[in-house]
Amino acid sequence: LFGCENTGFHMGTFGITADLSVLLSDEQVRLIEREANAAVFANVPVRVFYPDREQIKALDYRSKLELSENLRLVEIEGYDLCACCAPHVLRTGEIGSIKILSHCSNRGGTRLLLKCGFDALEDHIEKSDSVARISALLCAKQNEVTDAVKSLKEEKTALEYELEGLKRKSISKYTDRLTASQGNVCVFADDVDSDGLREIVNVGKAVCSGVFAAFSKQGDGYRYCMGSGSTDLRELAVSFNKALSGKGGGKPEMIQGSVCADKREIIDFLNAQVQ
Repeated sequence: LFGCENTGFHMGTFGITADLSVLLSDEQVRLIEREANAAVFANVPVRVFYPDREQIKALDYRSKLELSENLRLVEIEGYDLCACCAPHVLRTGEIGSIKILSHCSNRGGTRLLLKCGFDALEDHIEKSDSVARISALLCAKQNEVTDAVKSLKEEKTALEYELEGLKRKSISKYTDRLTASQGNVCVFADDVDSDGLREIVNVGKAVCSGVFAAFSKQGDGYRYCMGSGSTDLRELAVSFNKALSGKGGGKPEMIQGSVCADKREIIDFLNAQVQ
């Protein structure tokens, strides 16, 4: 149909791969699948024979090798004539249905992944059961689950956008009121995550002459982020974590991690240690 040559073939545990020399579209692959199944349902005889040298010259068959003797040909009348030494069915109907599971670009051509017979049936049962479970979870008809998932994805994207807006507001609540200051600054921002702490610190350390530290509540303690344009914070990370049962570290200009301590303990340590 499309001038393809078979450039590779492998029968594996999870299916069969067939490599073709032409890049095929979704529509072309579906047509190939339909035509292959039509050949199966026609239950055409599969004939195996060994032509002599004179017969070989007159035959147009598929083969990767130039063979002149001991040539075994497999003929599916009206469909294919191929040199092959593998065992074959007696009629195409024995193959059972053929299902192409996926296809992708491969070295300028197309790689097909397929199953047939009971393997194809088991794959269909597994995926059909999966669709049924998704259908029940989404309260949608089985033939409408794609639209239901698409709608759910769009809703998720909208909620993520809204959440990002709320995060920006929370961060701005702390960064907008920062002014140039001497010494060290400590901020507790329980409504922001680790990324938010880092953003607050990036703004804070630019206007703070000492160490700018930001904390948010996490379980029985706090997550932290500290930044400075004038102090190497790596030694501070070691002593801070040791004193307050913490873990973390980072670069000279910024450290982050978490500690199992309360707010008062954190403030007391920073007041005593950070000068």
